[in-house]
Amino acid sequence: MLGANIPNKGYSRHMKFIKRAVWPVPPIEEQVSIIARLDFAFDRIAHLEEEVTNALALLDRLEGAILDKAFRGELVPQDPDDEPASVMLERIRAARATEKPAPRRRASAAPAG
Repeated sequence: MLGANIPNKGYSRHMKFIKRAVWPVPPIEEQVSIIARLDFAFDRIAHLEEEVTNALALLDRLEGAILDKAFRGELVPQDPDDEPASVMLERIRAARATEKPAPRRRASAAPAG
């Protein structure tokens, strides 16, 4: 009997209606056709999931390659008049060394309560 093994999860008051309902079932040829379409759709979904996985892997590699090129300065034409990064970093360190450090603010203790 249909519905005999349905667990009681709070909807048992509806079971009497479900048990009395007449459920139309398509002819076997149509059922086979529906199953074939569903199989095709699930195969397509699996193929698309695989393509997404591959695309994400390629994206990770591309992201890394772009970062590598960016750090090597290969993404845009370089201005020969620009100073090297090492010189710029040294200039920044020297500027920071001559600056007076800002006083640190102490965190006020929250009242116990």
